[in-house]
Amino acid sequence: MNLGRIPYQSAFEHQTQWIEKAAKTDTYKIFSFESEPVITMGLRANEKRDILHQLSVPILPVNRGGEATYHGPGQLLIFPAIHLPNRNLSVRSWVALLLDVTALFLSDYGIDSNWSEAKPGIFTEHGKIASIGIKIKNGWNLHGLALNVNGSLAPFSGIRACGVSGAPVDQMGRWLPEKKWDFAELSRHWEKIFAESLSLASELSLE
Repeated sequence: MNLGRIPYQSAFEHQTQWIEKAAKTDTYKIFSFESEPVITMGLRANEKRDILHQLSVPILPVNRGGEATYHGPGQLLIFPAIHLPNRNLSVRSWVALLLDVTALFLSDYGIDSNWSEAKPGIFTEHGKIASIGIKIKNGWNLHGLALNVNGSLAPFSGIRACGVSGAPVDQMGRWLPEKKWDFAELSRHWEKIFAESLSLASELSLE
């Protein structure tokens, strides 16, 4: 479900409300959206440490893991609502799945990327292009990942994004500057790769 451009908290409420009605089934739903400008502060964030200077962007404490990051127009956020135990997925394998899917997605646009357990997120030669921040509650995934497509990256300079000051940030638009981006289409493309990868990951975990 592509929610369009809405506040971050509204998208999170869509995700949690759907989970409340879904019970523990094999059904899953993916919510994608562009967020109104906001800095989210994860459970390990500290405003005095992570906000480097005054910004005209709201600050929102959230219950995901990680530290501070920026969300805004031009960034694709993907919130999968899925019950991990029913897919035989550990938290570690779930995070790896999300990162692998996003790397495959980027490769379809000719963008080479990589990730490692030592550095959360997905990186290109120009910097971090996607971040991940989740919380697992009663087996359900909350929050998700954020992929920089074609928005302003300036707000990242005002925070210690994911605990790192001055870290370079990349976006898809740098690689394909002439492309007209359709966020609903991007969402469908990511979801197709996700469905295929989820099926394979579930099968492998049963062996």
